[in-house]
Amino acid sequence: TFRVAGSASVFEATLVVELRQAGRVIQKQVATASEGAPGRGTFAVQLTAPGVGDYVVAAYASSAADGTPQHEQDLPVSVD
Repeated sequence: TFRVAGSASVFEATLVVELRQAGRVIQKQVATASEGAPGRGTFAVQLTAPGVGDYVVAAYASSAADGTPQHEQDLPVSVD
């Protein structure tokens, strides 16, 4: 288990954080930032990797129109 924290400027202070491996979503959490757009708020979530390996942590805002990811940021991580 590890902590993912950051800041975001997102509508209604809501963003999605996913843990992915080989293109598959392993875990998905909705995070609430301390402040919504146009301000910038902080957020933190706990993610759990199922084992050792290479993963991607993806954070994004969901489109209000159709839920598609907007402004996605990806961070590769390795779990030993």
